[in-house]
Amino acid sequence: VNWLKRFSEDKWVEYLVYRYKFRLFPQKKILTKFPPYLLIEPTSVCNLRCIMCFQVDNSFTKKKYMGMIPWKIFSKAVDEAASKDCKAITLASRGEPTLHPQLPQMIKYISDKGILDLKINTNATRLNDKLSHAILENNVSELVFSVDAGTKETYEQIRVLGKFDKVLQNIKNFNEIRSK
Repeated sequence: VNWLKRFSEDKWVEYLVYRYKFRLFPQKKILTKFPPYLLIEPTSVCNLRCIMCFQVDNSFTKKKYMGMIPWKIFSKAVDEAASKDCKAITLASRGEPTLHPQLPQMIKYISDKGILDLKINTNATRLNDKLSHAILENNVSELVFSVDAGTKETYEQIRVLGKFDKVLQNIKNFNEIRSK
């Protein structure tokens, strides 16, 4: 319903068909030629060391596993998804997407390709005006702030290296930009 309220009616049928397939095809064990949804990891690097995350495992975070997705691979994945009727992409996974220097361009590229449902998960530590505008101007349908606690003490115990006050300010700034 939130998606339908935000986007034009000429996209509603396409969106509802996609959501129907997304929800019911797995239950009915119906396979499509291409996934209706992709999760793309802009980077495996994270700036926090949350107590529940595998990023705290040094054997995982050795250099050979860490890095940024090159534009050529990213654009190839998005191009293929768009040409194969994929309707949803999430930018997230092991790393913090806002650490990728090309994230604003990635968001725009996905939007320009007509992907209906773009989701981003972020710890909001690096959320700034430029990223906020890119998110708001390019039809990001869902933005998840991974915060995990409502107090500075608990947050900083869970989200090691995170600064609660800074994250809270970044989220407030995002909401102010959205309001304007």
